[in-house]
Amino acid sequence: KPLNRYEKKMNIGLLSGNKAMEEILRLINDSTHIDVAVAWAGNKDNEVVEALWKHTEKLRHVVIGTHLYQTDPKVLRRFMKFKQVRYMSPKGNLFHPKVYIFESKNGLAAVVGSHNLTKGAFNVNVEASVMIQGSNSENIFRELDEFIKVAWDGAGPINENFVSYYERRYREAQEDHKKINRPFISSLMKMTWDEYVYSVNDSNDIKERLEILEKAQELFQRSRLFSDMSQEERQSIAGTLRKKQTGLDKLKWEWFGTMYGNGDFAKLVKEKPDGLSSALDQIPIDGPVSKDNYDKFAISFNEAFKSTQHHGGVPTASRLLAMKRPDTFVCINSANKKALCDNLKVSSSKLNVDNYWSLIVERIKESGWWGDGKPQQKESARIWDNRAALLDCIYYKQKPN
Repeated sequence: KPLNRYEKKMNIGLLSGNKAMEEILRLINDSTHIDVAVAWAGNKDNEVVEALWKHTEKLRHVVIGTHLYQTDPKVLRRFMKFKQVRYMSPKGNLFHPKVYIFESKNGLAAVVGSHNLTKGAFNVNVEASVMIQGSNSENIFRELDEFIKVAWDGAGPINENFVSYYERRYREAQEDHKKINRPFISSLMKMTWDEYVYSVNDSNDIKERLEILEKAQELFQRSRLFSDMSQEERQSIAGTLRKKQTGLDKLKWEWFGTMYGNGDFAKLVKEKPDGLSSALDQIPIDGPVSKDNYDKFAISFNEAFKSTQHHGGVPTASRLLAMKRPDTFVCINSANKKALCDNLKVSSSKLNVDNYWSLIVERIKESGWWGDGKPQQKESARIWDNRAALLDCIYYKQKPN
């Protein structure tokens, strides 16, 4: 049955291959109003963008995602003067819809599926979307319209300040792409929540790891200050217990990195914890953690080592951070450093306390699995609460005896 006419009865068909672009271009031409919400948009040789440009008077609510810096900034500049076109911030939960609504005098049509507003989606990739046609009395059209409006209300107007910022980050992403000759997005950043959970659960020690992280949370909630904890509690959290020492609650606290090899750090934890405690005070026990929070932590953490022979370094700093906020920080240790840094396209030799936030935390927070909402199922919710720290389950490489 042809998909080129509206009927009182709802009509549903599959769009793939050349048919997808043909139908989208026809709908743009025939419609009176257009609403769009897409994860990414491309500019070069993009016939669909060109068609929307020629019919800007029809645009009503258009939201373009910018996560992972995949949208071409030229598209943002092109539509910057049109208030009905907005961008979704690259921060926060991954914005990943592909929804198009076309209104005409004959009724409504919606295209929902895998087609982004890119040349690749309509000309190169293997994609599939569903086109729904019918009258405006159908609930599905009201629901899709509400979805786009809610996204549009939460999006930002495209302005020079944002586009200039975005262009810099986009160029950085493109440079990384050239260096490694493959997409900037790593497999870790491509993971869905289900894939992440599967990878974490593939570790035999997930149960004890969760117990450790939850016990650490209990200690921070109870004492608040690291310096107020008992010596055994501090050493357990910091990973400075030696192999023959029994950890708190008989848990295997050496998971997430043993730090007793750093003698200066171990001594501060045991005898002079005030400086480390002041650093950890900069990180809130709950709620969002900002770069400003981290920068203040880094300054205080480095200051704690001013009278010691050696600095703390990323392993010891990230160990403390992962214990206090396992939803945001992962402990970088000798057993996971290479695999994790390789996956995030980070030079492990250049990683330090000052750039740990930008090179590790920001990239983790830009991934889809990290930004997904907290699941309802109990065990998945436990993993979600500790999702950054549990990356150690995936990238930990056991050293040979």
